[in-house]
Amino acid sequence: MPIFVGTMAFAVKHLINHLKQNHLTIRAGDVYLFNDPYEGGTHLSDFKLIRPYFKDNKIFCFIASVAHWHDVGGNVPGNYNPAATESHQEAILVPPVLLIDRGVMNLDIVHILQANSRLPVSLLGDLKAQIGALELGNNRMNELLRDFESPVVWQICQHLKTVAEKMMREHVSRLPDGCYSADDWLDNDGTNDDPLKVAVDLTIHGSKLVLDFSRTAAQCSGPVNVSRSTTIAACYVGLKHLFKDVPANSGVLSAIEFIIPENSLLAATRQSRSAGIPKRFFESSTLFSCPCRKLTLL
Repeated sequence: MPIFVGTMAFAVKHLINHLKQNHLTIRAGDVYLFNDPYEGGTHLSDFKLIRPYFKDNKIFCFIASVAHWHDVGGNVPGNYNPAATESHQEAILVPPVLLIDRGVMNLDIVHILQANSRLPVSLLGDLKAQIGALELGNNRMNELLRDFESPVVWQICQHLKTVAEKMMREHVSRLPDGCYSADDWLDNDGTNDDPLKVAVDLTIHGSKLVLDFSRTAAQCSGPVNVSRSTTIAACYVGLKHLFKDVPANSGVLSAIEFIIPENSLLAATRQSRSAGIPKRFFESSTLFSCPCRKLTLL
């Protein structure tokens, strides 16, 4: 899914910060698993698996996979609970855990996950598929680095990010300067009939684009709140649809400033009264449509 691509970088950064803060060493063959929606995640059914790729005994990059699992506990099958008022009612929350230690899987973690699922066989299949995806990514990196020296590959990656940012800024610079606004609404959050506004103010000045969501509704009680990473990823997907020639990498986001207030519908926080599920596809669609609607009219 495109929105998974947009959130992947946030998930990897969260794992790196987690390792540093806890003074943990990651080794070749290690695989970490987590689904925390507040730390680079989307919602609790989306699990990230991340492994390091080593070259010359140093971490060269990280290989990551994300997939939606059918059921990981919570009050209702499938984890989409319209009556939820906090994320604990949705599914089990898993912080970064070492699923595979230097090539050896911790079956205790697998058994805990299966015990919390109504579909334990399906869960195991999803998990194995993601592990297989990581292995495929690892093999492809091996092939790439057999053909090219690692400094060359690294420089190309950096160049692609630079090109993406440059192309994005060039597209923005062709648009008329000014401030443009777009509003959309969710019918309600499932706990009452109050509509919820998702609003964006786009400011264009030369090659700079600012997306300001300050007029968006505050975080609500129902399960329609969105994490900051999902908000940015939804905008990323929208911009990529408008500017299709721009390479798909984080350089796109380097050209954009995001203003997303905490405790808002689009930046759910762990400390707030009700966390809800920080992701709903219909809300991601609303986020997608707001900036697109204005930019396509310019």
